[in-house]
Parts: sequence; structure tokens; C-alpha cells
Amino acid sequence: MRSIVTTYRVPAKKYEIFAFLLLAFICFGNLNGLTLLFFSQTQVLSVVILAATVTILGPRGFRFGPAMGKTGVWLLACIGFLLAFGLAVNPGLTLALRYVATALLISGTALATVLIVWRFNVGWLLGVVTVSSCLGAWTVFLSPFLGSLYANKSLSEHSFESGRYLGFFTNPNETGFAAIWAIICCFAYLLMPGQKHTKAIIAALAITSVGLLLSFCRSAILTSIVLYVFYALVMSRGTRRSRSMIFGGSVLCLVAYWFFTGGYTNFDWKSQQLRRIQSIEKIITGQRTESSDLGGRLDGAKGAIHYWSTSPVLGHGLGSFHRMPDRYFNGLGCHNTHLAILGEGGILTGLVYLAFLG
Repeated sequence: MRSIVTTYRVPAKKYEIFAFLLLAFICFGNLNGLTLLFFSQTQVLSVVILAATVTILGPRGFRFGPAMGKTGVWLLACIGFLLAFGLAVNPGLTLALRYVATALLISGTALATVLIVWRFNVGWLLGVVTVSSCLGAWTVFLSPFLGSLYANKSLSEHSFESGRYLGFFTNPNETGFAAIWAIICCFAYLLMPGQKHTKAIIAALAITSVGLLLSFCRSAILTSIVLYVFYALVMSRGTRRSRSMIFGGSVLCLVAYWFFTGGYTNFDWKSQQLRRIQSIEKIITGQRTESSDLGGRLDGAKGAIHYWSTSPVLGHGLGSFHRMPDRYFNGLGCHNTHLAILGEGGILTGLVYLAFLG
């Protein structure tokens, strides 16, 4: 980061900082989801996001190199290959514009990151990201007050009536992974040397974890357990602070293990809640799982592989794996980002994507 920051000798200007703050709170708070609930419009704030991105990029120019870094350049290359091959097979312009907007947003926030770190420091930047991501994840606690708005969206209404909280999101799985992102930000902040808000961050982790459980997102719950264990391993340095964090994390993991291996039977649950809890119990205890226990994800992956194999080189074009033909996974989307990129953009796009991951 230091070598990148020194490339830009001019610190961020006030309007660039304001633009970045707008992006952080709109994107991490999923405020576009809020406009969807209230006005049934998904792109109301997308205009603001675009304006904020152009505000950052415009005066500075599209200097991708140092700001993007190798990882960012590979990610933009992946999007470019996906657009090139995907549009050649299926000219889905609406989805293509979304990818272009995503590339602009990535570039703008990367440049803003460098400029802001030059003017302030990494802690200030991470603090903004942590606060905004936590606030977005905590909208899950507003779910009881948003029931009438979910009624306008069939999937959201079904999820809410089955006991899954959504917040500003229309899908409780998105709510679960908004919590995962907030947990990652909290851990990153705790690992920073010299930070002074340990108690506040621990409280934020506890609140976020409760919200995560309310989403009943199985994959997010399991991911959070892995994150807590990984963080405990990273913090195992023998200091007082690390010992207290390891102890707290261990207690949390033990409580989670107790709960998902029989403790849940002490409470009353709705049918879908109970089914999801029992699915996690099967996974944790090593019992034989069925496709339904994994949300049909394995069936979706198998269908995606079969569909991709019918056109492996060029793929099937943009959006083709968001909804596949009926004979593949009953016409649903494959629910797998990696296979979707491979299937929509073909082998070459898939290789570029693997290079980005590497």
C-alpha cells in the first residue's frame, strides 16, 4: 500500500471524500434495496453511484495501474473477457451495462482508496467501511417493521413469513452475506496495530452475529464459524488481548456447536427455520446430507456443468446461467459464480478468472 500511495502525491479533495462516503453507505447499506421495497425500483440510487464514481475518476483520469494493483487489473480483464465473449453469443445489453458500471465502480473506489489513505490513513478508511457495512447488515433488525413492504415481493414475503429476516435486502441469503462482510471488516480492524476501539468492535461482532442467525442463511452461518476459528488461529500470539479473544471465540463456537447439535430442540421453530437448522446439524455432525440440505446447490452445479459442456469454448452468452433451459436444474440459475462465468464466457474467460483468483 505504501508504494501505491506514494505514486499519488496529491491527497483526496473534499468532494472526492464525500463521493467515497456516498458509495460506501449506498453500497454496503444496500440502499438500492430500500428503494426497491418502497418504490419497486431497483436503480434509483444507481444514478448517484455513477455520479459519485465519475466524480472520483474524472479529475484524476483513468490511471488504473498503481491504484488497481495486479489483482484489480486481472478482475477488470475478467469482466472484459466475459463481456467480449458473452456479447458475441448473446447480446444482452442490459446486463452488459451492469458489468460496465461494476468495472467503473471498482476503478473509482480503488482510486479513492489510495487518495484517502494518502490524506488520512488505512485505519480511517477501514473504519468507514466497517461502520457502513455493519449498519447495512444491522438493517436485519428492522425486518419486523418492513413486513408490509415485503408483501410487494413474493420471494421476500415467503421468506419473511417463514421466519427469515431480510432487512433492506430482498433475499435473506444476501442479508446473511452482508453480515459476513461486516464480520470480515471487524476482524480486519481488530488485526490493525494500535487500534483503540476493541470493545466497540467486539460488540459490533456480537450484534452482527445475532443478525446473521436471524437470516437463517446456512452457508453464511457455516462461513462465520470458519471465520471465527481462523481469526482465533491468527490471534494465537500469547498476548492478553489475543487470549481474551480466543476465549470469547471458543465460547461462541461451543455455544454454536451445542445449539446446532441438539440445543435447538429446546425452542419452538417454524418449519423452514427448523429444516435449515437441521441441515446445518447434518453438516456439522458429518451425517449424510441430501440435495435439499444444501439448498439444491450441488444439483445446480451439475446442471451448469452439463449445460456448459454443450458449448465449452465460447459459452452461452451473458445471463444464460442466471436462468438455464428447463432441462438443466429445472430452468433455475446455477447459483454458482465460478460456473456461471465459465458457462457464459467460455474456456478463455474461465482461465482469466482463474488467473484473477490465483
